[in-house]
Amino acid sequence: MSRLTKSWWAVIVCARLVYSLWLSTSFHPDEYYQGVEPAFALVHGTELASPPTWEWGPDFQIRSYMLVAPYATLMYVGRVLGLD
Repeated sequence: MSRLTKSWWAVIVCARLVYSLWLSTSFHPDEYYQGVEPAFALVHGTELASPPTWEWGPDFQIRSYMLVAPYATLMYVGRVLGLD
């Protein structure tokens, strides 16, 4: 394994460890869809996606798009490359 590969693995493992220790909620499958659906709406617009729920809206926004950003980035790259 190259030095760069080892470094990436170390970063990934450390990030996962910090995230697992910092996370104070349990995992529910619905949490996955609450990230993918808003990301899809960001990339493709609400005419193709279901409208975001009130917690994503500008009036009472209680959720951050920081956790949605990786999904949206991958979806946007796929859209630009014509893979959507």
